[in-house]
Amino acid sequence: MNLIYISINKFWRERRSRFSKNEPLFRLETRSNSQAGQESFVLNATNFKKNGFYVEIGAFHSKILSNTYILESGYEYSGVSFEISKDASEEFKENRVNPVFNVDALECDFNQILNSVCAPKVIDYLQVDIEPARNTFKALRSILGTDYLFRLITFEHDLYHSSKNWIYKHRAYRILKKKGFQRVASNVCDGSLPFEDWYIHQSVSTNFKTLPSNCSWREFFYEE
Repeated sequence: MNLIYISINKFWRERRSRFSKNEPLFRLETRSNSQAGQESFVLNATNFKKNGFYVEIGAFHSKILSNTYILESGYEYSGVSFEISKDASEEFKENRVNPVFNVDALECDFNQILNSVCAPKVIDYLQVDIEPARNTFKALRSILGTDYLFRLITFEHDLYHSSKNWIYKHRAYRILKKKGFQRVASNVCDGSLPFEDWYIHQSVSTNFKTLPSNCSWREFFYEE
């Protein structure tokens, strides 16, 4: 068992070393407050486009750890957020231009709401981050059943919190793969804690390559 453990660790160290020396890194948007570089992922994958559109399931706060604030304020994105907390929704409304809906993401009609804000049929970025992980998966499955298509998705599975969350991570992967998504980052870590997967739809033309698994997000980006 010790030899197997050592071999696995050696494999990952060598893979990370090759990545850091030879693979292109991606530019960090230093103004972003994203927890783990999610806005930088979106911007690099879309060649820093402006005037895109996002859907944020689980807004939390207008700026703190926000995965959409700089998209809105710095890149002129339109978008819509969903937040179950009334207090958090009120704070969001006071400090952001794009709307937030104070609703339960497991019970709301995504089609109706997206239609009401004139969302484009092809949406650049979908964030799915509510707790616990089984609810995040249910929200993902629900919105994938709408009339809308998504180009980029970040799905928070919080594997670090419980190994049982692997089932929701795996179910999300199976559904998204069938819908034409490629998982470009598995078990993105905040520090040493694996909590999220990143996906790009096959229709997206991008130079964003598959990243090593189980790495800190800081290994993916450089600062200018």
